[in-house]
Amino acid sequence: TGIVTVARVIEQLHATGVYHADLNLTNILIATRVPRPQALVIDFDRARVCTASLPPHWRKKNLQRFRRSLYKLDPSAQIFSSVDLETFCRAYQTQSSG
Repeated sequence: TGIVTVARVIEQLHATGVYHADLNLTNILIATRVPRPQALVIDFDRARVCTASLPPHWRKKNLQRFRRSLYKLDPSAQIFSSVDLETFCRAYQTQSSG
């Protein structure tokens, strides 16, 4: 699904050492009318790039920022439901441990 794709893209950014300073719902584009959902993360003007995978505390901080944006920009959870959030977290964890 698109949610799993978003989780995997964000985890890949973190795994390659990219900390997106403005990770929020408006900076993620999802193409669903393709054979497989695709996700693009945009707006890297304040991003930080490390030479190795992001440390756990940076990952946590970045994911907390993303979660805050969900509550702020989608308070009624019409775009990103609580089930979607659980799916996102599971996919992110699976990707980061695999």
